[in-house]
Amino acid sequence: MIGDAGEHLLAAQIIHYYGFPCRLTNIDIGIDMEIELVDQNYKSTGEIIKAQVKTKTAEEFEVTVKSGHIKYWNSFNLPAVIFLVHLEQGNIYWHALDKSENYNLSKRNVKIAFDPKNKVGRKNKNEFIRIVHHKNERLLFSLYEWVDETLRNDELILEDEGTDLTIFEQLVYKYYKVCFLINEADKLIESTPALAWVKKKYSSKLINFGYYSHNIKERIEECKIDHGPEIFDQLNETNNNWSINDPLN
Repeated sequence: MIGDAGEHLLAAQIIHYYGFPCRLTNIDIGIDMEIELVDQNYKSTGEIIKAQVKTKTAEEFEVTVKSGHIKYWNSFNLPAVIFLVHLEQGNIYWHALDKSENYNLSKRNVKIAFDPKNKVGRKNKNEFIRIVHHKNERLLFSLYEWVDETLRNDELILEDEGTDLTIFEQLVYKYYKVCFLINEADKLIESTPALAWVKKKYSSKLINFGYYSHNIKERIEECKIDHGPEIFDQLNETNNNWSINDPLN
């Protein structure tokens, strides 16, 4: 009965504060509810959050779950969230599962701690929505960090004179990879505008990309002059047309 009360209170608050439809599951195999995100016009964004609800009568900020359940939740391509309902106080908190976090799954049971800042409420709507973008946020952070590090390292190399072919080959490959990653980031942000803040965060670090690109192109022309125009085509063929398949490989 307490568990049912917690689930219905969560559904009521999600609808009241965020306007998101909630669907309670009839069969509990580790998921109690699905939350569907909608935009300002109440049209579905196609984004779903899988929810497990833990209800307590005491105001505690830790719950115990079976490690098997965490493995099950992590198997989803959709984000999974554990909600902690303080039934008597009427407060609800969330913990978004992170596949990269070490939950010590070798143990039978795992304790999950909740941050009191992650409280269901009107002021936290944007933070709640970010749950569905967490995976892509991490991808963008990794992508931009690699680009930033490459720009800083290669700009130092570009300051040196000469066009050693081994160094040149590495520079050009990384240049194409940087271009590819920036393009992939732009496409991801275009498809999910809510992630634009990540690009803005790194904008000051990417400001030198134009200068970096100009220097690489100059070095390519120098290499063609020093070693003949066919050298670039040969290196291009050797490097499989400088193709990039994995953004973070």
